[in-house]
Amino acid sequence: SFEGDISTANYYLQQMKEHNIDPATYTISIYIKACANSKEFNLAENELNTFMSHSKPNKIILNNMLRCCSNCDKEEALDIYFNKLKHLGLVPDSFTFSIILEYYFKKNDKNKCRAYINQIKALNIKPDRVLIKTINKIGNKFKRQ
Repeated sequence: SFEGDISTANYYLQQMKEHNIDPATYTISIYIKACANSKEFNLAENELNTFMSHSKPNKIILNNMLRCCSNCDKEEALDIYFNKLKHLGLVPDSFTFSIILEYYFKKNDKNKCRAYINQIKALNIKPDRVLIKTINKIGNKFKRQ
């Protein structure tokens, strides 16, 4: 796996392309995760756009893209990719909302946190322990303000 090393990820992706091998969903997902870990937003977005020109991304790919947006402090892109996920008919899950809420928690944006928590309720998402911990952290922080 090359998910933590962007130079290795770029090498293997280029090798695939040179041999006319279209990267599969799993490959793109790991590549975007490597970009997120390396804070390489433009690389991730370019590769995702190429992939989307011929394939529909799954929730794992888009969650990794959301993580990349978060790690690279790309707020507008975070909202765009969240909406794209929903537009493609994919239902956000606890993992999706954990990424987004952590981002807005770090940005100290109470209104965005509240809006996304309301979406969790509206979509009747059953939070996992990570999401519960995130929501509790948000509640404790903003309760003190």
